[in-house]
Amino acid sequence: MIRLRKAELEDQEFIGKVCLGTHKLYAPFMGDAFIKQAHKYEDALPSGYHIDIIEDNEKQLGFVGYKRKTEKVMYITAFYLLDIYYGQGYGTKTMNYLVDEFQKNGMKEVLLEVHKKANWAQKFYAKQGFKIAYGIDIYKNDVYEKEMTLLYKEIV
Repeated sequence: MIRLRKAELEDQEFIGKVCLGTHKLYAPFMGDAFIKQAHKYEDALPSGYHIDIIEDNEKQLGFVGYKRKTEKVMYITAFYLLDIYYGQGYGTKTMNYLVDEFQKNGMKEVLLEVHKKANWAQKFYAKQGFKIAYGIDIYKNDVYEKEMTLLYKEIV
């Protein structure tokens, strides 16, 4: 059963490991961005947003980062699994769990960005009910429109 727990200092190495695994997918169009990110996690956990470890029966699967954007909107800053768990349904289970938790906390919408060249990620989020966000002015400063696409999902 999927659960999230707050990341602790002892999780830094694991989070870095997830980033290094993710590097393989994104390297063709993002270079060594995930290697740099892995090294940042070696030094400290990020500030400015929550970071949780994704677990299934005490097995660490990956991590998710998120922050409140407005009173009713949650923004997912990071959502990555260890590469050995790709395609096994853990992403869908985690996203369902996360959206349910957000809804319980009064959120009405979830936002995230996806790289335009990450076709697999775009397909995954579309299956989860995310749509391209057009013309949302309050988020334009956060969007790197040349490389990233802002997605949203209404929580009913």
